[in-house]
Amino acid sequence: RNFSREFDWLEFNLSLSDKVLTGDRKAIAIDSGYISRSGKNTPWIGYFWSGAAGQSKRGLKIPRVDLVDVGKGGPYTLIAWSKSLKQKVRLAIWHDSEGKNPRLFFSTNTAMSGKDIVGYCRARF
Repeated sequence: RNFSREFDWLEFNLSLSDKVLTGDRKAIAIDSGYISRSGKNTPWIGYFWSGAAGQSKRGLKIPRVDLVDVGKGGPYTLIAWSKSLKQKVRLAIWHDSEGKNPRLFFSTNTAMSGKDIVGYCRARF
């Protein structure tokens, strides 16, 4: 099939990050997820743990890769499942332009941007 040959994904992502990101400090964020599939002939189908569902789900494992330019400063966001709240939350990781003083903020409203989350939390607390 299309992906039967080995491929160096890490080297590919690093070379891509050199072209896209200009800062001195870079990060690759990887989030593993899955999509539901039930076909008998679908290659690589299996059971994968779903933290949101709290059980194994049948489907295809799909990784998501994001490139982050850490040297710019400001908020970086991701959506994660909170076991204690039993819902999705948006996390905003903020640090200054020197990469110091990192802070973590979150919102249960996943539609909010990272800038909005940081502004709301800093003004309120």
